Amino acid sequence: SNMLQIKKWGHCIILIAIAVELILWPSLENLIGCGMTLICWIIFSKIGLNETTIKEHIFSWLVFLSMSLYRILPLLATLLECHSIGYNFVNPIETYLGETCLFLISALAFYLATNQKKALISLKIRLYKCGFYDRVSDNTIWCLGILGLIIRFYLMSTHIQIGDIIGKALSGFTFFQYAPIMLFFPSLYKMSKLKKIIVFNKGGVIYFIFIILLSFATNSRYAILEPFGTFALLFLLSYIQHPSRLRQNINKKYIILGIFIIIFLIPFVSDVSLAMLANRGIRGKVSTSELFSNTINTYLDRDKMNLLRKIKDEKNLTTLKEQPKEWSENYVSNFALNRYCNMRVSDNTLYHAKKVGFANEKMYSDFWNEIIALLPSPILNSLGIQYNKNERYSRGDKLKALSTNSPPFASYLVTSHLADGLLTFGFLYFPIEFFLFYLRFLFLDTFIIKHNKRVIYSILGLTTIFSFLAMFRNAGGACDSLPYLLREYWQDIILFLIGFSILKKIIR
Repeated sequence: SNMLQIKKWGHCIILIAIAVELILWPSLENLIGCGMTLICWIIFSKIGLNETTIKEHIFSWLVFLSMSLYRILPLLATLLECHSIGYNFVNPIETYLGETCLFLISALAFYLATNQKKALISLKIRLYKCGFYDRVSDNTIWCLGILGLIIRFYLMSTHIQIGDIIGKALSGFTFFQYAPIMLFFPSLYKMSKLKKIIVFNKGGVIYFIFIILLSFATNSRYAILEPFGTFALLFLLSYIQHPSRLRQNINKKYIILGIFIIIFLIPFVSDVSLAMLANRGIRGKVSTSELFSNTINTYLDRDKMNLLRKIKDEKNLTTLKEQPKEWSENYVSNFALNRYCNMRVSDNTLYHAKKVGFANEKMYSDFWNEIIALLPSPILNSLGIQYNKNERYSRGDKLKALSTNSPPFASYLVTSHLADGLLTFGFLYFPIEFFLFYLRFLFLDTFIIKHNKRVIYSILGLTTIFSFLAMFRNAGGACDSLPYLLREYWQDIILFLIGFSILKKIIR
């Protein structure tokens, strides 16, 4: 079967990579790094590479996949760029051991949560009664997409202020814009069983191209990946759902073509992202259309692009020449991979966390402040809690400030789960995170319901499918599961149910 082939290829690739690594860069650190890669791959292939698990727990599986990729990809990505796995590292051994421990508890949480038969059943029944798992028509999907687009255009024309309730609520609806991508995979949202994995839809193709062009105007690299990622993941889900005799209809040529498009696209997108970063300074000062045309002009200006590439490469070199004690996230140059396998972020933040000391009181109390700050501004004000949401520093900013004894500077530095967790809770972080991951996987499974032996995916889950893969990237740091369980999960579901029920009334 497919899974056996993937496992076989995976074993080969990992073992060859380990052999090459240890022949080219033999050292104890790299041996331990290879150990981390091997352990994480074996566990992932045992509990993650299973068709039933993917089909019946796709959303929690995607979060687990990204947790696994974070530890498996560094060896492969650095090899492709001719570096050792510990390229640029300050304390490799602690990073590898810490990340392996964290992965073991995440994998255990995933395994236990996905083997729970009757988890959160009363919540699922409530959601079912609210129409959360309803099947929909093509018209409804178009309406969802257009609603998402209208809101997106409205938000692009106005800048949302913190505390602006309407603006904040509206920005929760923008994910609807990706709904029409589902039109290619009707078996995922229709009642009747369809015998096709993917269906050609003319309107869908035009819409898809439009969404891609629009994403370039936002000056966000994540936004560019989102339409492609959504399409690819919906395809995977549709593919997994169908029996193997139908899978033969999917031409292997198309999949290979898709891979080639991606290989061609990534350098193109990487250039576009360079042009975007060059214009990021003016993002708040000019209109969206001006920003878009400036970015295009930069991209078309070959000399300027060569200069930007050179600066980027030189910047990579200069960070190496400077003392490695400074804040550095330089590891893999491919920006799409950088989010998923930048183990250097773990190493870097761990270095600073050790300098500050684990279980730091400041970071601990700040953690609870952030939890209180999840409450909407009007509620905070009515409770008399002073919290200025305009002065937001990321956990990375705060760590750097503590480590370098300087006032925090809002540059939205990313941090790693491992370093931020140890910094906040000390070694208690591991059991705490285990419990939170377990809960989170249970809640992610509420986007799916099993009914008459059929797996039914909620429309909300399908539209936002890419966001699950992005949930575990380096960004917020430790226990980002708590904000998710306390606010984000409920907010998404409530906003979806409101928007969905209004639309259904209009369509009737």
